Amino acid sequence: MRNKNLKTLPQKLLSITGKTYQAYKKDFQNGMVTVGNVCSADCCFCSQKWNPPGLLQDLKRLLTLEEIKHFSNLYLKEVNGMGSAIHNNSGEFFLHPHALEILNLFAAANKIHNPIPLFTNGNELTEEIIKTCKKLGLYLSISLNSTNPEARTEIMGGCYGRNKNAIDSISKLDKYNANYCIWIVPLRRNLENGDLEHTIRGLRESKADNILIHLPGYTKYTSSQMVKELIISQKELRQFISDMRQKYKVKISFEIPTAGECFINILLTLSNLFKKRKCLGKKKKLFLCAQSVENVFPLVLQKMQIQKYAIRSVKSTVFGGSVECAGLLLVEDYIKAIADFLEKESQEKPDYVFLPRNSFDVNKEDLSMDSVMSIEDKYDVKLVMC
Repeated sequence: MRNKNLKTLPQKLLSITGKTYQAYKKDFQNGMVTVGNVCSADCCFCSQKWNPPGLLQDLKRLLTLEEIKHFSNLYLKEVNGMGSAIHNNSGEFFLHPHALEILNLFAAANKIHNPIPLFTNGNELTEEIIKTCKKLGLYLSISLNSTNPEARTEIMGGCYGRNKNAIDSISKLDKYNANYCIWIVPLRRNLENGDLEHTIRGLRESKADNILIHLPGYTKYTSSQMVKELIISQKELRQFISDMRQKYKVKISFEIPTAGECFINILLTLSNLFKKRKCLGKKKKLFLCAQSVENVFPLVLQKMQIQKYAIRSVKSTVFGGSVECAGLLLVEDYIKAIADFLEKESQEKPDYVFLPRNSFDVNKEDLSMDSVMSIEDKYDVKLVMC
């Protein structure tokens, strides 16, 4: 039975139409609750600033409470994340004037289950917000980047007062024993001028010991000046993290798995798949993998003693730049990789094409809302997503 508090406004009465409506529909179907794309920050590294033009939908405002109820009641089964999106540009969740009401509505409709991440820049955090999130079992994922208000304002934009509030809120999170983690995207300047180490030390003194360092990235649309700030290697970051762990005894995680971890994850996934589908062993197979694992993938197949296969790493032609992860590969990237394999190398058509599952949402569509099934239709091959 639908909760009466989530009474649905008919689509014909909404001002959201066409592809933008479909994008919000699909985000809610994926369990991602976004409330529009108005933000109180203007992060210099923000992917939305340097995305391929027109890839994600841009509403340029907050959703109304009635619109949120509409998408929630019709398309949301269970909340998987809040304050972020897949097919839409997203802004700051707590800028919405009804943010707490929205949280309580979802809780009353039994659509929030522990632990649910809520992504925020922290600028709007208050004790009331923190207590509500704690009560509902939400996990605050806070983009902090610096504990120096001046440096944070330079990195993330917005006004000094709001950036200082985000930093000051760390102590309130610990006061109420809230569930949270701190996200940091390091820039070259902050790594070299000591601000990043100062931030780690400050977080340790604040007892904030769940810190996640995110490898900075850029696309072919990123300005050359910004690219210089974002070129930091995995090796350099891993060494920095190792030094900080030893020096300050702080818990820091790196969002990029090691080669060994990738090897084990891929090996387990493919081993389970081939056990369940024994017929795959006799068929011609083409494995398409992201560039981030192109050195690991062949070792896995050798370990498994797989036969009748070829491997091609797929380049992110749409995003370009330093993008190598599977989650940002699009259907057109895969189509180009298959075309190059078949045409330029005069290869026979495979019986099965293997793709990374995290390139696609629950509707089997990529970020541009193109269906993975178009690959199957184009080449008349069977797809295996894993």
